[in-house]
Parts: sequence; C-alpha cells; structure tokens
Amino acid sequence: MKRIKEALTGLIAILYGHAVLGMILMGWTIVVPILWQHPSWVHVMIALVVPFLLNGIVGFIIARLNRHLSTMKTGSLIYLLLLWIGFGVSIYLHGEGNTVGIGVYTLVNYPIAAFYRNAPDYSLLTGLAFAGSCFMAYFGLIEGFALQRKILARREGEKR
Repeated sequence: MKRIKEALTGLIAILYGHAVLGMILMGWTIVVPILWQHPSWVHVMIALVVPFLLNGIVGFIIARLNRHLSTMKTGSLIYLLLLWIGFGVSIYLHGEGNTVGIGVYTLVNYPIAAFYRNAPDYSLLTGLAFAGSCFMAYFGLIEGFALQRKILARREGEKR
C-alpha cells in the first residue's frame, strides 16, 4: 500500500509541476516562438536536452518540498506512459483527419510539444525525436530528484 501511495503522490506532484512548467513555457513562447522550420539534428538535440533540464528542475523541486517521498520512479514511469499513450492517440486522430487531437495534446503536454508545434510534418524523425523527448523528460525527473536527495543527505551529514 505504501508503494501505491508513493506512486500516486509522485504522479500528482509531477502533474502539478508539469502544469506550472507548461504555463511558464506558454508565456515564454508567446514572446520568443520556437520554430522548427527544417528538422535537423540541432533541433532534435535541443528538443532532447530542454525537457531533461526542465523536468529535472521539477524533480529537484519535488524532492525539496516533499521530503517523505522516498522514490519517484513509479510515478515518473506512469507519467512517461501517459505521455506516450497521449502521443499515440493524437497521431491516430491526426491520421483520421481530426487536427484537434494534435492541438489538444500540444496544449496538455506543452513543455515538450512546444518544440514540435511548428514542425512541417509529423515524419518519422519528428516522431522519434518526440518519443526521445518524452524519455528524456522521465530521465530528467529521476535525475533531478536524485540530485536533490544527494544534496539533502550531504547537508544532514554536515549538521552532525
């Protein structure tokens, strides 16, 4: 039961951090739009690094504010699966001619999808880059959480 409680607590904290991050990024992209005119490896690398950094910050803050949470791996894995399921459903709806599916998914998953909003098409490269971005977001959450735990453990050792 403790594992389920931790997974749900972690998932709720991740979704809350994701919503706050999405609002901040929406404000930022209004001022500085992210363009994807020609999908190149530079854009792919940026789209892989930025979700890692942004979600790493979310994991870092969650570890700082929620000290009773021992791990976030299960909640982060559920978050990753939700991202990929939503992406698959939106691509299916886009294939059926329903462009609202991509718009809704872009709105819900704005921190990652902002990089692909102006993609000329949803080709294999764009899909692979998006899947990689989702994985890097998961990895960023785990690493940000672990980094804050190491910092807190070091501080506790210094106090003694």
